[in-house]
Amino acid sequence: GQFITPSNYAAAYSLCRTHIRSLAGHESDQVLVAGPAPWNAQTRYAGYERGDWAKYLADTLALLPDDGCDGVAIHTYTHDLNVDQITGDFFQGDASYKDLRSEFRTYRDFMGAIPQRFRNLPVLITETDPTDPNNGWRDGQNIGWVQAAYNEIANWNADSSNQPIQALILYRWPPG
Repeated sequence: GQFITPSNYAAAYSLCRTHIRSLAGHESDQVLVAGPAPWNAQTRYAGYERGDWAKYLADTLALLPDDGCDGVAIHTYTHDLNVDQITGDFFQGDASYKDLRSEFRTYRDFMGAIPQRFRNLPVLITETDPTDPNNGWRDGQNIGWVQAAYNEIANWNADSSNQPIQALILYRWPPG
């Protein structure tokens, strides 16, 4: 019943990372900061009254020491199987969030939230899918969604001024 604020998360992450890396054979394990949910405006705290998910990531990373983070996981989705939602800059309809994207390119808002001092760390998109629970992946139908998603990330990575994204992992949650 309690929201996890960036200070809560940063403290827990640091404790877990320290413990994991104290185990024999795990001294060099990469422990990633978890991906916040795009579009989640429910967690609010002082300085974060509007519930901005990219600012949540920035605030969390700001609390970690320079040598206290191994990488960042992010999540990005589309609302349905429309391939245009992958390559287009669709922004939130709510006036409070009009500066934040509402489709696949939410990953760009998260990438922009990573502080300069962590721009050398790996970033992995650990969840991506079309989120409409009534459509899922439409088994057996190739509509180009997956190819468009991987092309989008390849194009991002082709720009040497961008922090590279190391992985785009498909996520599948069956309807119902």
